Amino acid sequence: MALLLLLVQGLGGLNGALLVAITFTMTMGAGMASPAALSRALTAAPGLAGSAAGLYGFGQMAMGAIGTQLVGLGEDPAMACAVTQIAITAAALASYRFAVSRQAAGAQG
Repeated sequence: MALLLLLVQGLGGLNGALLVAITFTMTMGAGMASPAALSRALTAAPGLAGSAAGLYGFGQMAMGAIGTQLVGLGEDPAMACAVTQIAITAAALASYRFAVSRQAAGAQG
């Protein structure tokens, strides 16, 4: 959805209704993915569930704070918002890949 927002804004076709539709869809996706991500984080090391919950909450708040600051940069707020969302999503996916690879390496050795 962030890529769609970037594309629509880049082509000059963004209007209020389209912005609401893209934002709604993006928020629904995040709302559906978040419980699964939290569950996965809490079960990675069952003895450290409290620490995992705290770290997960910290990460969420930190990315929200960083994203809020980054969205204010640039001349076009919609473009800044889309680019920020893409960057934060890429960071989240990279973190997940790193964690999965570390978990797999620990299981093998």
